[in-house]
Amino acid sequence: MNDLWGLYDEEDKALHAFKTKAQQDNISRKDLAQFIDSYQDLLIQSKVITKVSDKLQSKLNKANERIIEQNEEIVEKNMLLESTIGQLVKAQVGKKASTIIFTVAVVMFLSEEVFLGEAIAVIVHIQYLDLVIKGCIAFGLKFLEGGLETFFMKKEQIKIVKGNNGDVPELENKFKLPNIKISPSIGKLLFTK
Repeated sequence: MNDLWGLYDEEDKALHAFKTKAQQDNISRKDLAQFIDSYQDLLIQSKVITKVSDKLQSKLNKANERIIEQNEEIVEKNMLLESTIGQLVKAQVGKKASTIIFTVAVVMFLSEEVFLGEAIAVIVHIQYLDLVIKGCIAFGLKFLEGGLETFFMKKEQIKIVKGNNGDVPELENKFKLPNIKISPSIGKLLFTK
């Protein structure tokens, strides 16, 4: 039986020698005492290895729990950030659309007052038709404002998608774990008497 790093070569030799003597019915009290000592040493080593392994597993479990907690926290913060960015973009887009609509409204109301107001008063003689036309312009502009907001929001979403392509290259290398290799000689030193 060959183990990976040769940690138990002496024990393998002792077991083989004892098996050979057992097959020949040539076991002395001295041989039996040596075999018991070897077995006791292996049992002690197994207990130490198990304790070390349990401690390492416990540390690994705690580290995994912390990673899971941090991941959940990151997900929550990302959702909050996305929501905040969405609100900011919507406010910015709304402001842009309102500015455009306000400019168009002023131009249309002045145009209606200067050009259509006089013509309506002279030709039609309906007293409140001027106000009805201004109301129609106002409602039309309100619908136009909603359409502009939707247009600008889609435009911003396209910018965000094209700008990212779903990649975050500056974070790629940040979360790589280092490769740790233990040489056979270090492993042998850790687990020998």
